[in-house]
Amino acid sequence: MRGTAGLSLPLLVPVVVVALLHAASGAGAAVGGGCDRRCGGMELPYPFGFSSGCTIRLGCDAGIGVAWLGGALELGLLVRNVTPRSIIIDLQPDCSRRFNTSVAALFSDSYAPASRNMLVVSSFDDCANINNCSITPDSFINRTSSHCSANESIRCIQAPLRSGHHFLNRSELLRSNCTGLVSSISYSDAMGPALMLGALQLDWWVPGRCRCSPGANCTQFTAPTTGQEAFRCECQDGLEGDGFIYGTGCWLTGTASSGQQRVPFGVFAAVTAIAVVLLVLSISACLIFRRCRRRNTMKKTKQPLKAVSALFRGELVDDELGQGAAGPRRFSYDDLAAATGNFSEDRALGRGGFGSVYRGFLSDMNREVAVKRVSGTSRQGWKEFVSEVSIISRLRHRNLVQLIG
Repeated sequence: MRGTAGLSLPLLVPVVVVALLHAASGAGAAVGGGCDRRCGGMELPYPFGFSSGCTIRLGCDAGIGVAWLGGALELGLLVRNVTPRSIIIDLQPDCSRRFNTSVAALFSDSYAPASRNMLVVSSFDDCANINNCSITPDSFINRTSSHCSANESIRCIQAPLRSGHHFLNRSELLRSNCTGLVSSISYSDAMGPALMLGALQLDWWVPGRCRCSPGANCTQFTAPTTGQEAFRCECQDGLEGDGFIYGTGCWLTGTASSGQQRVPFGVFAAVTAIAVVLLVLSISACLIFRRCRRRNTMKKTKQPLKAVSALFRGELVDDELGQGAAGPRRFSYDDLAAATGNFSEDRALGRGGFGSVYRGFLSDMNREVAVKRVSGTSRQGWKEFVSEVSIISRLRHRNLVQLIG
């Protein structure tokens, strides 16, 4: 019983932990419900998707597995890739792409063109705010295949080199009086190609205050298109995931492979804390249980043995002889009478002032014994009898018989 009480709580800890982890995995699988993130063979992370329930909604042609930006596929603003910071747009050279319509599609409540881009534009007028391109457009643009006429002027628009200017300005772009958004040249400040021709980077964000998962860092800033609060999440070093509380969150690197349920870092930390608390409680309970049991045992050991009543010469007296294995063996009157032939005079060995001694045989012990019977006229009282038995039981000598009981 002691083993059961001592082990029940510690064994409960892994059971509770496994149950919590299983529940956490199921909860993690349900995150992002109401948003369709798949378009053909393409699947995008939070906050992107292709249905009305998504934070950043993109267009989708499931038949060819192509996602696009803006209200129409014909604009050719095709999504090449999505990173933790940017949307990479594949902007193939095309002079027929309407400038104002395209610019409107590049700005939303959740994204805008970064200042790392140089827009390649077309115009029939020489606009003062359109700079010459640092890379000759004709080096990567075929006018015939790009629907560009010979009299169209192809130039570039760059963001002003002012400190802290991270996005292109929509108002300035619309005032440029350009007719077409031909293409773009993107300068990357992250790992990968330093210069991308025919690509456009849009920096994205999530509107509102920080809603990042545990284990993620939050970057809070003012959205350039709305002037409202916005944020991005990024998992800390050693963790993987998108960092968003409504996304995949963060998990320890290497704790899950593809196809397995991932336990978010926040849930993992909470379950670990609960397991530690349960373990401490179980150990404390075991220690308290053992201490109480030891204390009860000591109390029982210290309690004196209750006196047992016995008959001595027809009177009820307190049996003061030792109890249990330490005391002399107890024999019933019938056993001693049978051993001595009912105290036959033929078996009498002698008589004294306190009684007679008889020779007997104990069959269960297969040995002869001497049995003393106190006489009815003996002057020996109970106290004297107890004293005599105690003295004889302590004596050890080769010429003295041993007291049996």
